[in-house]
Amino acid sequence: MTVTPLFMEDLAAIQSALRLTDLREGSDAVSILEQGVRMARVRFFQRLGASTVQDILDTDNVEDPTTDDEMKRFVGNLCEVELVRLQLLDRMPVIFMDASGVARETYNNEGAFRSMDRDTLLDIRQRIEAQVENWLALMAGEIVLGDDEAVQAYTQQPVDPLPILGQTAFLGPDGASLPFSLNPGTFDGNFVEGEEIQ
Repeated sequence: MTVTPLFMEDLAAIQSALRLTDLREGSDAVSILEQGVRMARVRFFQRLGASTVQDILDTDNVEDPTTDDEMKRFVGNLCEVELVRLQLLDRMPVIFMDASGVARETYNNEGAFRSMDRDTLLDIRQRIEAQVENWLALMAGEIVLGDDEAVQAYTQQPVDPLPILGQTAFLGPDGASLPFSLNPGTFDGNFVEGEEIQ
């Protein structure tokens, strides 16, 4: 039985977003992909709760969101793809057990899944995880959209080990990689006119 994604239209849409449309139906690679989709569903329910997930799903999915609710629904699609990608980073090497040459070629052509050293893999995982957590916070209502007076407060943590020039772990506000590894600190909540929003 094919798994049904929570936010994306179907499994084919997730495969397309991950550039894995050439995987052979019924192969181990597809089973791994389906398991990644199931684990993404668990993460949504753990982090947001069933009622919040359902509220977001009740909103129409539009390509160009203009309201807060539409944006949360849109972000759900983006987040689901990246949650699946996080699962595949560890599991996709198993597709080399698949007899399909297409699966092997697809794996090698997708930069996010190619064999990489431990530090590079950790770096990629940290960047994706930071983005996913930001999206989940938005979906949970912990980040307020469009409120000019709202400020996200963070407590900066000491960085240990010290940053090494040339390493990247997180994306900056413009989407470009920061020039060295940073610990983003801990989220303290949103504040509006002296009032904390939780």
